[in-house]
Amino acid sequence: MCTIGEHFNLTMKPVDREHRRPDWERVAASTGFKDLLAVKRLFIVPAFLFFFAYFFGLLLLTAYAPKLISVRAAGIVTLGYLLALSLFVVGWIIAWLYLRAATRFDRLSQDLVARSDNET
Repeated sequence: MCTIGEHFNLTMKPVDREHRRPDWERVAASTGFKDLLAVKRLFIVPAFLFFFAYFFGLLLLTAYAPKLISVRAAGIVTLGYLLALSLFVVGWIIAWLYLRAATRFDRLSQDLVARSDNET
């Protein structure tokens, strides 16, 4: 019998004593970090608000415009079903857009840590 680490060929790398960890308190207090948070907020807040409004808009339509959402779009499929299913599509689109934006966030984070390493 082998261990999980042996099975997946996981090995422990020795700790590099010369590479110091960044001073996270100083990084968090830097203007670069505050800029990173602001850039992230520029994506996250509007995306959240859009999905929130879209979701609750569907609920409000269901509650206050039942005749509208019961209109048949194709065969037995109603506008309500299409709108409900579109929530999944919108959610996946937002996730895909965030994935694209996250690569930029990662680059900004790595630059921030690299600058922190250079300052020490």
